[in-house]
Amino acid sequence: MSKYFITHVEPVHPLKGTEVLFTVREHDEENKTYQTHNIIKNIPHHFFTKNLSKNELDQLLQELEQNSDIQQIKDEINIDVRQFNQNNYLLKLEGSKEHREILPAPFICKSDSKDRKDPCSLNSPSKLLQWYYPPLMMVDNLDSIPLPHEIKRRKFIDLESVVNDSYAAIDIEVEGWETGHDQIFMVVYASNKSKIVFHDLPFNQREEHDSYKDFQLIQFTSQKDLGIKLTTILHEEDPLWIYGHNIMNYDQLQLRNLTQAYNPATNEHYPVTKSSQGIGRVITKGRFTLDTYTYMFNYLNIFANNKL
Repeated sequence: MSKYFITHVEPVHPLKGTEVLFTVREHDEENKTYQTHNIIKNIPHHFFTKNLSKNELDQLLQELEQNSDIQQIKDEINIDVRQFNQNNYLLKLEGSKEHREILPAPFICKSDSKDRKDPCSLNSPSKLLQWYYPPLMMVDNLDSIPLPHEIKRRKFIDLESVVNDSYAAIDIEVEGWETGHDQIFMVVYASNKSKIVFHDLPFNQREEHDSYKDFQLIQFTSQKDLGIKLTTILHEEDPLWIYGHNIMNYDQLQLRNLTQAYNPATNEHYPVTKSSQGIGRVITKGRFTLDTYTYMFNYLNIFANNKL
């Protein structure tokens, strides 16, 4: 029997519509197989007001009732009043992201709101979805991703299943860096399914050099060709984990920038680069990256040689 859990969620469009992309991982425990599925489902966006007193709440509800634009979309939205205590309320409105254009100022999506501070990112579609659907949250099957109001109690996949999922270790070798003309001349790719060395070395791979110590040798003709070949094997094998040493701050960035054809995300989206605490990273949506350099940097003696 298969188990299903979410590895990634994001809005299809950050400012329009209600479509959401879910990346769901399937574990077939009986056959020991793993597979990623990309699913699009309509999930209403939630708009929140700042904290309101009872008088402010009543005034806002009356304003919404008299607002002709709101009345035209009343069948498309749902308004919910939340009370924190005797004197504090907020209003939650479910709808499409475009509705922000007609909501009054107490909603924090409005630039003219008296309180524009949004420390919890309640106005961010991506953050809201990540709160409602955190990584490793289980779903019954691919057709039963719940709406936010249907989630009563979240169940998560056990860590042992996640750790034992399929993996791929990647390491690149670069030349020309001394003169600022970086070129990747070799990539070692090792997974629980295959062992491959991608190279641009000048020998005939179809004879005695087509393999070496259980590693298959695959020649590439250009940096773009390397990116295409590496992307193809990643999507064929579909690993959940990508391992490497300094892979977040170097290998993935070099693969992205030099090949312009490396798309490791499960939906083959061009990898976005972000940075946190001095560590660059290529976003591999739907896959988890494990970097041994971050462990060395944070937990081991920084003056020691802890390279693999």
